[in-house]
Amino acid sequence: MSAVRPARPGDEAALRQIWKVCFGDDDAYIDGFFTALYRPENALVLTGETADAVGMAHLLPLGTLVDGTGTAQGPCAVTYALAVLPAYRGRGGGGALAAAAAALARVRGAVPLICPAEPSLFAYYADRTDYVTAFFAAEKRFPACPGRTETLGADEYLRRRETLLAGRAHIAFSAPVMAYEASLCRRSGGGLFAVPGGVAAMESGMLKELLVPAGAEGAAAGAVASALGLPSVRARYPSAETPFAMAARGAVSGAAWFGFAFD
Repeated sequence: MSAVRPARPGDEAALRQIWKVCFGDDDAYIDGFFTALYRPENALVLTGETADAVGMAHLLPLGTLVDGTGTAQGPCAVTYALAVLPAYRGRGGGGALAAAAAALARVRGAVPLICPAEPSLFAYYADRTDYVTAFFAAEKRFPACPGRTETLGADEYLRRRETLLAGRAHIAFSAPVMAYEASLCRRSGGGLFAVPGGVAAMESGMLKELLVPAGAEGAAAGAVASALGLPSVRARYPSAETPFAMAARGAVSGAAWFGFAFD
């Protein structure tokens, strides 16, 4: 019979292996997470019949949830890297991990969040928890075009980001989370950029966050593509178009912006 328990200091090797099997990331990527953000007290383990680890979830404190008036609503934390080994799927383990992580967030005084990995999981989590869709985004590919860009450090990106998101419900990321995103961008050959009208974060060949005035997305994304020698680039930007992430019921009003999901 499976069960969910808190992670222990000796679990790290098993959790790394679950990550590799379920997500297929290389050792450098996995090392980056476990070095920068992994904390045993923020991890949950799904055990199988032999008490071995067969699944995991990490509660990742992100920063502060801010409403559309700019008022801080309190800390928030996302259930991240939820995974169950293939042989143990279909037994409710994923739902149990999601519920346990949400409960842990509440104990810590944080609003629980989750980013479903695929569209069908929005209904899955809505049926099994009190999560509701709260964050939305649009994604589109833009061709390269001439334009000025400037490389930014994590602190300056974060400062400009908050200015650009004034008046929109969003997550104000903490400095450690922003630094982790910056490291992912660098490692994948991207970076944090000032672009015409705003900022952009290029990670793993995609603009994981593009914050510019509505209608300026093409010029901004195209400038980054041109600077990096790419013919085009896919960008994710604020819009009420497509569900992106969920929050505990009643925690967020309106179509909020999530930002980096480390996906």
